[in-house]
Amino acid sequence: MNGKLKKLILFYVLMLSVILSQVGMSVYITALNWRVIEFSNSAFHIGVIATSMTLPQFLFSLMGGAIADNKDKLRSLRLILVLQIIVACAFSLISSKLSFNFIVTYAISFLIGTLNAIWQPVFLSYIPMLIPQTYVPMGMSLSLVGLYASRFLGPMWAGWLLKSFSPSTPFFVYCYSILIPLLMFFLIKLPSSIAETENKDLKKTFQPDVLIKDKIILPLWLITIALSLFIMSIFSIIPYFAKNVFGLDSSGMSKLMSSCGLGQLIGAVLSMAIGKRNETRFGRNQYQGYVLMGFFLLIFAISSNVIIAISSLMLMNVIHGVLSPRINTIIQTYVPESMRGKVQSMFLLVFGFVPFGQFLLGLITTPSAPRLGAIVYVVMFFLTLLVVRLKFDKLLQLQQENGAIRLKNDA
Repeated sequence: MNGKLKKLILFYVLMLSVILSQVGMSVYITALNWRVIEFSNSAFHIGVIATSMTLPQFLFSLMGGAIADNKDKLRSLRLILVLQIIVACAFSLISSKLSFNFIVTYAISFLIGTLNAIWQPVFLSYIPMLIPQTYVPMGMSLSLVGLYASRFLGPMWAGWLLKSFSPSTPFFVYCYSILIPLLMFFLIKLPSSIAETENKDLKKTFQPDVLIKDKIILPLWLITIALSLFIMSIFSIIPYFAKNVFGLDSSGMSKLMSSCGLGQLIGAVLSMAIGKRNETRFGRNQYQGYVLMGFFLLIFAISSNVIIAISSLMLMNVIHGVLSPRINTIIQTYVPESMRGKVQSMFLLVFGFVPFGQFLLGLITTPSAPRLGAIVYVVMFFLTLLVVRLKFDKLLQLQQENGAIRLKNDA
């Protein structure tokens, strides 16, 4: 077996273990949402508890980027997994022994979200070290295949667990799922390293304004902010839509949520399949994809038919699944190696805006106007895309060649 093939096989094995843990995380999130809605039947409470997983993105993603560029990535990933198991097991035991307590639930879930926020930039910046450069787009797609597969499989599994076992069972499943990648990270021989740079002062002088000055990164960053505030926030009220708009039970709610994961999974698989091809319209296709995302989400927001709602959610998430790995590919090939962790963390940081979007969405989503918040958010997303189109047309000049992203005039 040649070295390149062996490297790819080990990478696939490692990714499979991470994917299984992501499924466990999705089981945990679905069960937590249903527990809260049974406790309060309030979109506001669901929005608040959802911030326990998303607010840490805003607070701790930069820490993860700093760790990725200045510490040994492998040792850092191992330590984060150990801490995740400890916190997850504590939550499982508490949920099985004590009655529901909103504050305790929020606090422990916040710790889980914090560790996940630190993990992401470290792991994503580690992927280019595990595979050849031409496979980086595929690797970025595969990393999101796992995430999106978990959003499809996790809610379905959680719905079955909640119906067949105790309310705390899904939390134990999540705890056990983390053990799988932890074992792989210790059993598989993986490279240990810290990113090197020719400029020794670069790590110290890196500031967010580096992104602001880049005419490619900035518009993508603005779109990602809009995705966080106005698109991803809507996912938090899907259980509310399920119960109060479509009249579904927990099983129906899990199907509605699973449509999102299934769509994202299909999209990420498509992205992985085409990841190695050269694409001269890379930037233009990226922008047009965002426009279609907004269109399908608008259909969901105004639909009264469950089948149409599920179909539009799935199609929107198919596009999302295609577009998201492409952003990570831009970061990991367009940005210098010594800054990849920090730039990646800046993009992950904006997902920390999700809790603010969820909070406001919970306030304007009421029994008298259950669709209003979703419609307003879609309109705001379209306005952001319009600003990007008018002010940052350079984004449309991006193309992909041999796995790397560059401007056409730099090719």
